Amino acid sequence: MDKQFKITENDIRLLPYSPVNEDDTVEIRCQVFNSGEDGETEVEFLFDGEKIHAEKLYIKSNSYGFVKCPLPIENKAGNHEISINGVSLPLEVKKEKKVLLDGGFLMIGPPNDRHVCDSFRDDVKKFTDDMWAQYVDALNDINQTCLVIQATHQYLNLEYENRIYHGSIVAHYDSACNPKSDICAHDPVKAILETAEKNGQHVFVGVGNQYGYGGTKEEMKELLDRYGKYTSFYGWYLSCEFNMSNFNPEKLDNFQDLVEYAREIAPVKPILISPFGLPSEECINYLLDHDIFDIMMAQDCVGQKRVTVSESDKMHKTLLEACEKINKHLWANCESFNFTEEIGKTTFVYSDENNLVPRFRDGGFDGEEGFVQQMQAVRPYVEKILTFAFTGLFSPDNLPIVPGGAPAVEQYKKYVKYMNKI
Repeated sequence: MDKQFKITENDIRLLPYSPVNEDDTVEIRCQVFNSGEDGETEVEFLFDGEKIHAEKLYIKSNSYGFVKCPLPIENKAGNHEISINGVSLPLEVKKEKKVLLDGGFLMIGPPNDRHVCDSFRDDVKKFTDDMWAQYVDALNDINQTCLVIQATHQYLNLEYENRIYHGSIVAHYDSACNPKSDICAHDPVKAILETAEKNGQHVFVGVGNQYGYGGTKEEMKELLDRYGKYTSFYGWYLSCEFNMSNFNPEKLDNFQDLVEYAREIAPVKPILISPFGLPSEECINYLLDHDIFDIMMAQDCVGQKRVTVSESDKMHKTLLEACEKINKHLWANCESFNFTEEIGKTTFVYSDENNLVPRFRDGGFDGEEGFVQQMQAVRPYVEKILTFAFTGLFSPDNLPIVPGGAPAVEQYKKYVKYMNKI
């Protein structure tokens, strides 16, 4: 390869990341940067030394070219090596999909008047950079290989008018796009990525936030410029969540723009979305016709009691069929929380007293419609299982500050006991 065309370890991604299972649909992704004049280069993929794909790319000056190909892993349980133009990375293939978590969400600083977060928000906002590093290490200790930073830019306070959130946008790091939030940590994004890099964990960095703010290209570019050097920066999380049941395609216009921009500035990084609700036919058809994600990770909504475990099973089966039609990947987002006030499919109670807490209804962690049963329902359909959320819901008791207090410690210990048993 000519010196003007460059591939590093950070220019290669396995999707899903290693380890994978024999029945996963695995792809190898590679971006090539051209630092010279417009020109052509060839990219060659080797699997255990055998060529499985080669492709010529014409790449414009100071731009990325992108290529991906499927990996043949059926009946390939064991350890392997992938090589692209001399840059290698390991791959582990497993036979069995165990009903265990692969990772989950981190909330750095929910809005000050988001009352459902009262049970842990103040503690999370008191975290220092060192505490974030300790927390990521604690999650690594229980084999959590994937972390999703839900939002790097957040509303400071929420103003809800005409069913739309408003407010001042702040950043959880020193940003040129928005003022700094009121968290204690100087740069938790860096602390999370640095610690994850040390541990070999994978991090999705959030763009926008779950209250309807889609984020901007300027914010995305700033995040890539600041943190793109970390190989732990695995992909993007577009965190402006949308309803797949009461579907409004206009809300996804910003997704389309951001996805196109992400494909331009870092095409190798997969894009994760986590919408909610049982998908309508209109929603499925939209997803078939528009490129807005690489990984669908629907909220199972069991913790909110909007969906039963049985309905979650059916929802993920439907989503898998749709994802397979368009060569996209399906992961799971199992809710590890309940609200302190009872809610259901038709009502949702917002009040100062209704807080997010670890699972306690319908069997709680394990039993009837418990958290273990949620994971069991989705496991046949998905590549990875993540949870919303770690912060405030799973806490080791050896942290200087313990978000969520005793209930979060209890759920963390319940998971460790379950994990060791499995």
